[in-house]
Amino acid sequence: MKILLFCNSGWNIYNFRLNFIKKISKKNEVYSLSSKDKYIYKIKKKFKKNFYVNLNNRSTNILIEFVKFLKILFIVIKLKPHLILNFSHKPIIYGTLASFFSKSKVINVVTGIGHIFSLKKFFTIKILKFLYRIIEYKFNFIIFQNQRDSIFFYKNNFITKKKNIVIIEGSGIETNKFKPNNNCLNSKKIVFTYFGRILPEKGIVEFIKAASILKKKNKNINFNLVGDFNKKLLNKKFVNFVLENIQNNVVKYSPHSNNIINEYKKTSCVVLPSYREGISRTLLEACALKKFVITTNVPGCSDVIKHNFNGFVCRPKSVISLSRSMSNFLKLNHNLIKKMQNRSRAIILRRFDEKIILKKFLEVIEKL
Repeated sequence: MKILLFCNSGWNIYNFRLNFIKKISKKNEVYSLSSKDKYIYKIKKKFKKNFYVNLNNRSTNILIEFVKFLKILFIVIKLKPHLILNFSHKPIIYGTLASFFSKSKVINVVTGIGHIFSLKKFFTIKILKFLYRIIEYKFNFIIFQNQRDSIFFYKNNFITKKKNIVIIEGSGIETNKFKPNNNCLNSKKIVFTYFGRILPEKGIVEFIKAASILKKKNKNINFNLVGDFNKKLLNKKFVNFVLENIQNNVVKYSPHSNNIINEYKKTSCVVLPSYREGISRTLLEACALKKFVITTNVPGCSDVIKHNFNGFVCRPKSVISLSRSMSNFLKLNHNLIKKMQNRSRAIILRRFDEKIILKKFLEVIEKL
């Protein structure tokens, strides 16, 4: 069977889909369609053939987007895949629309609600809803990574049929790879780290402002940002704010590392003040490695972290709530931290191990 895997970037495939591709490649010809970035050279040999259409998640230029869709349509018509697997909004819309011109079956994976919904762009959301209602007649299954996202889509009439909804919690985590190490904390050097793309909707502004508050009280605390920072695609005001605080040593910045486990080892507490997630990969990695976590009470985050059980959950978009959670972490004794970290690892093994997630994905494909 020919399977076309459509993601918005090579980065997405490299970080989240490699073991899934390895699994389905045993019995199928797997092709990729994504934007062309530095990660495509790392994934190129994993596929029968790679196709590229540069997608900008934040672009709303109708003419440019239509030209990109035509390129995708040409690829689908030429390849004639038996199955198209689309991950995230643009691939879902464009991939499913293209499938109207082929006999391809379609599985769509909503990896999160996305920045459009968090910004509440009314006109853009209306268009998105209209397109989802059209493609609903073509796709076979739509997979959500948490229950609340599926409820949101159904209640707001993005989709009308419950029978084709499947819940699979995230992309899973390699628990054999992400093994905990010695988590003893050095009280003289506490490090709070954000892991992920540097985006406004990830709560970066709140993280930096909270860091500024705590640094005034304790100079022995460090705050790190680790992840890709694509300045060209982001609001200038946001970019300047981040760069100014890096320059002033409020936070330190490091680009995404291929040895991400080593970066986790350097941190005392992982902080993800996101506005909304599917199921956060960062939280899965942190919990698997038994790192203490502070995150927000939003879908995709509170599905992994339970307040005062295996971490702290604070209010989204609240600098005060976030800084208070960080301060509370500093007061915790080592035994309680260790107990909460052990609970995190147990949750990962029980619910989010990659073997469990892959099995669920394969079961959906087998239903076609």
